[in-house]
Amino acid sequence: MTQTAPRPLAHRPASARLRRAAALTLAAALAAGCAGGAGTEGYTSVTTPMHDTAYDPRQIFNGVPMALEVHGAPPDGAAPAQVAAGMTLPARFGASPFVLGEDLGEETRIVLVFDPARRLDGCREPASAGAGRADGAMQALVAYCRGQRELSSVQVRSTATRGPGDAGFAGAMNEAFQILLPIRGPDEQGERRRRP
Repeated sequence: MTQTAPRPLAHRPASARLRRAAALTLAAALAAGCAGGAGTEGYTSVTTPMHDTAYDPRQIFNGVPMALEVHGAPPDGAAPAQVAAGMTLPARFGASPFVLGEDLGEETRIVLVFDPARRLDGCREPASAGAGRADGAMQALVAYCRGQRELSSVQVRSTATRGPGDAGFAGAMNEAFQILLPIRGPDEQGERRRRP
């Protein structure tokens, strides 16, 4: 039985070259992630989205600043003003900035609770446990509220950022806002939602 030498790369079929190139690219990306290369550390997880039937993205106006209420602090200890300055709404809402407020009560606003003490009632009784996570991950409840009514909410956990003091914060929060503020309301999406 005779063995033939492998064909040079240029003579291999295009599909084989593409598979090999894809495998090398994936291996390089995984190696960079495992080595902790700049910008590749950590992950962001956005879970348990809830959308009330009253949620309507047409009520969020492009370029109009969104009121923000912050409870607790991110792992880096940033002040609420730094949190507000470190993020914007998604581009589809004109990348609108946030305007910080306290006890906004009946206003339409985003409520951000770091290390939430409980999952529900982000608009009625937001409370931070304030303990922080032992692993340093940022954990938050983000709710879009109209008065005491929670129009939508998500939970965020991120090891990619410790707060607005690093480059990963804006990206992590943008991921959260993409799910918190979808393009269509729940009646158009057929998703699980709260009853009025």
